[in-house]
Amino acid sequence: MNDVGDDPKDLRKRVRVWPDDGDRRNASPARGRTSDRLAIVTSVLDLGSWEWTQWDNRLYWDEPMYRLYGYTSSSAVSAFTLWTSSLHPDDSADVLRDFHQAAASTGVFETVFRIVRPNGSTRVTRTIARTIQDPGSDRRRMIGITRDITGRSDERKAFDVQMHESEHKFRTLFEMSPIGKMILDLDGGLIRTANKALLQSTRFGREELTEKSIWDLLPAEHHALYAAMQATLAQQETVGPVEIDILRRDGSRFPAQLSSFLVIKTSGRKVVCAVVQDMSQANETAALLSAAARRDKLTGLANRAMFMERLELAIGQVRAGSQKRFAVFFLDFDHFKRVNDTRGHEAGDELLKQITIRLRTELRAADTAERGSQDGVLSRFGGDEFLLLIDLAKTGADAARVAERILNALARPYDIFGEEVHSSASIGIVTSDQGFHSAEDVVRNADVAMFEAKRAGRGCSVVFNESMHTRLTRHVSIEAGLRRAIGSPELFLVYQPIVELASGRVVSAEALLRWQHPTLGALSPAEFIPVAEESGLIVPVGHWVQKQACEALAAWRSLDPAQAPTTISVNLSRAELALGTKLLVQLEKCLEQSGLPPECLTLEVTEREVMRDPDASLQLMHELRRMGFKLSMDDFGTGTSSLAMLRHYPFDTIKIDRSFVCDLPGSRDVLAVIQATIHLIENLGMTSLAEGVETGAQAAVLKSLGCRLAQGYLFGPPVAPEAMLASIVTAATPLSAKTIVEQQKELVGLR
Repeated sequence: MNDVGDDPKDLRKRVRVWPDDGDRRNASPARGRTSDRLAIVTSVLDLGSWEWTQWDNRLYWDEPMYRLYGYTSSSAVSAFTLWTSSLHPDDSADVLRDFHQAAASTGVFETVFRIVRPNGSTRVTRTIARTIQDPGSDRRRMIGITRDITGRSDERKAFDVQMHESEHKFRTLFEMSPIGKMILDLDGGLIRTANKALLQSTRFGREELTEKSIWDLLPAEHHALYAAMQATLAQQETVGPVEIDILRRDGSRFPAQLSSFLVIKTSGRKVVCAVVQDMSQANETAALLSAAARRDKLTGLANRAMFMERLELAIGQVRAGSQKRFAVFFLDFDHFKRVNDTRGHEAGDELLKQITIRLRTELRAADTAERGSQDGVLSRFGGDEFLLLIDLAKTGADAARVAERILNALARPYDIFGEEVHSSASIGIVTSDQGFHSAEDVVRNADVAMFEAKRAGRGCSVVFNESMHTRLTRHVSIEAGLRRAIGSPELFLVYQPIVELASGRVVSAEALLRWQHPTLGALSPAEFIPVAEESGLIVPVGHWVQKQACEALAAWRSLDPAQAPTTISVNLSRAELALGTKLLVQLEKCLEQSGLPPECLTLEVTEREVMRDPDASLQLMHELRRMGFKLSMDDFGTGTSSLAMLRHYPFDTIKIDRSFVCDLPGSRDVLAVIQATIHLIENLGMTSLAEGVETGAQAAVLKSLGCRLAQGYLFGPPVAPEAMLASIVTAATPLSAKTIVEQQKELVGLR
């Protein structure tokens, strides 16, 4: 510090210039006279006044202060140094602590402490001070007065009371502390006293312990460590904490953290206060918490963190050659969410517990159970996902056999609170023979294989290969690109005409979605529509399609009302059907924006989607028909429904799938099926529509069988909206009489 003493005149001058409000510019002669009177009062009352400035850490004394401390104002040593060096050793630490705490905040503080003058005499002083912060800045200064109260019995008595209370507080805190403490001689380490917590930890009686030294409580191998701590105390006031063992009365040990700090008693004798924190209970608690943190609460199985640790260990052992190979099984239970949704989470939890029992039983039977060693672990990863790590003794084929046993065990029905529940599993398998880089890679690949098992029909196992990862990477890329593409020129609609076979007139058009990916090129709807359905993006995509299709039909009707199609068809997905009333509101808004009546919009749903939830679908379709929309069943004949179910649904049109049409006119069997289907559709008052018509012969056969509408490349490919009206002229060409006659002759021959 660059502290220097100041002349008291300079101090008084400074006090006058810096009044208590901290604003130098507001100083006045009146304030100067007040400051002079203050100096006179402090002299009469034998008070010393002082000021400390935070920005340069300097202390300014007046003349009485120098006299009180036994110095003259001409001293070359700074006032701050004179003050700190005069503090009594037993009071120094507390006084300096109180001083710095007061300096850090504004307000008044009061303290009593002892000083030692140069002649060796001790005086008791009382100080009152106030900290002031200059307005508009963070600079602080402290102004105070100090008085010698050595000969004043009332104030000295107050000091003695303060010292007694302080000592009582120390003894109380020392004894009642939950952490072990003891007072030692600095030189020999003899234990002078110890608190209750230390006695409990060491199991010594108080008298027994005070007859011993610190060396008796330390194992021989830790003596050097404490000797180093003791030597360090000569250089600094505190040492530690250090990890160390402490001996109990019976010779057993407990782990502890040992800290020591130096204490100088009033007599000047130095002692050591040692703090001994017993860590045995904390370590046990930490071990229990660590174990609990590595286990699933519901099933008791290893959790994700523990599984990944064990998998990393297995990878290291295979690389080192100490283990031949391992396999990881990723199990995901099919339709588990349905159990939670229909029977409640309590039933779902019970199912998970029963699954755990079956897995453990089956694994023990296959001699691959979790044995608490490093060669296998069964884990619940979260939700209905379970992972199994096993040590394969022979080849990767063993993994498939284990998977088959697990699948058979899990396929049996479960008794959940008296109700029978079925829940098969899909399993993805990865073996170390396939190569790996990290535990994360192995789990990711097993997850990919599990996803393939679900795609393969669920209730089966699939072993991972690299082509799966390639497909997944493309799947992820498509999903990410689709999120970006919605509303951009990448996604666009084309329209394919639907014609009336009897007249060749275009009566409708189907809106078909296309995607020109910036890097993957033109993507087939067969590839990106399933991705949209799995990710939930099909809902915003479907909404966009509905708006665009309605706007296109409105534009055609405006340009050429005579040639424009009367209706436009759009496809509805399962996710859109699940919207229920939200779908109704969404469709109404599309019509309102385009100005079209509801009968201009035909909504196509597949037979497969209708059959997923027949009752809900039936209710929604009746509501759509009530609002005026037309309904069409797409891909009829490819699902599992019976022909008789058609009479329950309010469809306007039934579309016969292209897989039947492509075999016309050569197949008698297909001909018979299509004829029966058309008759049923028409007899139910619905309109039959054949998809995928590509030749005149196919069209002629369909017309002769009574099919009313057709769609396919014979009448025109899908075109952009601006080309639709022009394509209608080309498509609207009735089948020639010659073609029909020739086709009918061929049909007679087939019959």
